[in-house]
Amino acid sequence: MNGPRASQTVLLLHAPKQPYQVSEDYATPRIDNGSELLVRTQVIGLNPIDWKAPDFGFGIPVLPYIAGRELVGQVVRTSGSTTRFQEGDQVIVISTDYRDPRKAAFQEYVVASDFNVVRLPPTVNPHAGASLGVAFVAAALSLGVCMGLSFQNIADGPDLLKLVRKLDRNLLSEDIQSDCFDALDITQRAGPGDWIAIWGGSSTTASIASQLARLAGLHVLLIANQAKHGMRLAKDSALRPDLLVDSHDQERAVDIIQGSLGGKLRFGLDTQGRDSAEALGRSMRAREAVIGSIPTPPRTPTTTHLVGLAALPNVPAAGGLIYHRVPIKLFHEVPQVGSAITLWLETLLEKSLIALPDVLAVEEGFSGVNRGLDRMRRGEISGGRAVVDCLGAYIIAMAETLSSPSPYIFGRDHKSSIRLNYQHTLIKTLCNGQLLHPAVHQNIASCSSIRVADVATGTALWLIELSDLLPKHSQLHGFDISSDQYPLKEWLPKNVSLHEHDAFKPFAPEFLGSFDVVNLRFFITLLNEENIRPLLGNLKTLLKPGGFLQWLDFDPRSARAITIRPGLHMPRTESVVSIMREAQPDVDSWLRHHSDLFEAAGLHPIADERVKLRNHLRPIWNHCHIMGMEELSRHMSRNTEGGSDMPSPLLQQIKDLEAEFAQGTSIDAEWFMMIGQTQQ
Repeated sequence: MNGPRASQTVLLLHAPKQPYQVSEDYATPRIDNGSELLVRTQVIGLNPIDWKAPDFGFGIPVLPYIAGRELVGQVVRTSGSTTRFQEGDQVIVISTDYRDPRKAAFQEYVVASDFNVVRLPPTVNPHAGASLGVAFVAAALSLGVCMGLSFQNIADGPDLLKLVRKLDRNLLSEDIQSDCFDALDITQRAGPGDWIAIWGGSSTTASIASQLARLAGLHVLLIANQAKHGMRLAKDSALRPDLLVDSHDQERAVDIIQGSLGGKLRFGLDTQGRDSAEALGRSMRAREAVIGSIPTPPRTPTTTHLVGLAALPNVPAAGGLIYHRVPIKLFHEVPQVGSAITLWLETLLEKSLIALPDVLAVEEGFSGVNRGLDRMRRGEISGGRAVVDCLGAYIIAMAETLSSPSPYIFGRDHKSSIRLNYQHTLIKTLCNGQLLHPAVHQNIASCSSIRVADVATGTALWLIELSDLLPKHSQLHGFDISSDQYPLKEWLPKNVSLHEHDAFKPFAPEFLGSFDVVNLRFFITLLNEENIRPLLGNLKTLLKPGGFLQWLDFDPRSARAITIRPGLHMPRTESVVSIMREAQPDVDSWLRHHSDLFEAAGLHPIADERVKLRNHLRPIWNHCHIMGMEELSRHMSRNTEGGSDMPSPLLQQIKDLEAEFAQGTSIDAEWFMMIGQTQQ
């Protein structure tokens, strides 16, 4: 497995109210102590704080600033004392320590304390895994510490309140000591049969808190926008509350809560903001009236507790109501608490005891962070999460490799030769076994000696097969910029000769004007608006008067992700399609005027045909894509990491693509066959 590079890609916030900027060659963070890991980012989960902090100017300790609170990634380095994780493990990283930029998610490599890391089970999609960590921690601390709810009957979960109360008070930051030690009398903690109201019930934190509360035996009342989320909450048994109240009219919601529960409501959690927290506080006053109006047993709890995730009410707490802020620092400052939460979350995920958030948007690459946050600003992400797939960063890098001026971006080893021969078989089948277009074959059929040039011949398989079909006195010549994939001369037919030559440079005089047919295939990835005309002009110099140029290639504009299963999620297939369509942004400007290109080169167009992929050939086409991506990944690995093995995130991308292909996805495609003839 490749180790981390010395420099990395990060997103930097340079000033409030500005988008994050992609920065290259930023120093890779270092592990400082024995409990830390270094993780390569694969998927980033976006949180509201990621756009609210720069927009409103809070929670930014220094500029430029690296943000991001949660991710899924792969461990690339461990410290000597860390035994629970190994290099190569895929993990969820929950970064609540916003003051340590090494731990921020908006970068290629992230440092994480091992007690803030969760091993990702193979049954959990990385997109979902990247979207639940911070919400789970907030929910667990709200319920477990602020309300005192024990999780011991849920897969042997922790009793966080008892755990915290056993700590030395002075070990905790001063600003969370009161919430941890003073705000809740342990005899009045939440337990089975109690009611909890959660305002903002469609949020991820609310969803997780609701599930944990119900698993622990509490009754749950959710306040949410019924028009947007009512059906989803009602249909999902894991999310369905005991009572759902519409949040559209706050006062009406308060009346319904008070009328429905009377004095039964002791615990409240607000996930939205100050206004909703104040409304929830008013909803809980009914208990104060009940406690004061009727005799109650001596041990009847007399306090009510309201936790505000975003803000607390401006109205002072009164009548037994106690406000709580979530002591989030416990998670990253106290290893015992962090470990208790992450180990329990690991168990819950392994046993599928909690429903994961819906992922409503997936952006790709680090630049996709700004796109995702803009969608959140506009309110497009509601009732689920947005994530950024940084595997897409490797795919984008692959696209940049494809569009680079490098003379050839695939490999030339035996695996590359297999792919070329496999592609040849596919194209030959698509063309009904014909190596020459009928218009070309008809014109040369009566000739006793035919001269053919195959440009970018690769393994020369096209020439070798054609040699069996032409008259024995025919001469066939192959040209390629590299001879690495050529068969040994002794294994070639006697009338086949192979030469090393760059097709963009003039050919030797002995070849000029000497060929009846010039063939060109699989060349389009090397072409652009600047070099297509010189190439055609150069190839035309090889032809005799009346000779033919035959060009067959893939049309990247035709690429389209398809599936045999309607509704199937296929992000990897769609990513590859995006590469194919965007790697050559100028292709439409010259390919759609191919007749003009041929005319300008002195070639009269006599055929322009489209060859479509047939369904029974899709497995072969899919295999060609997998092999091509593996070649590109090896090329990228040699150029970017100094090694010979492919980057593991890209390997995962390829595996994911294989899995989608196995489920019935493919890339629809068309090839074009253009035939031009010189003047006789």
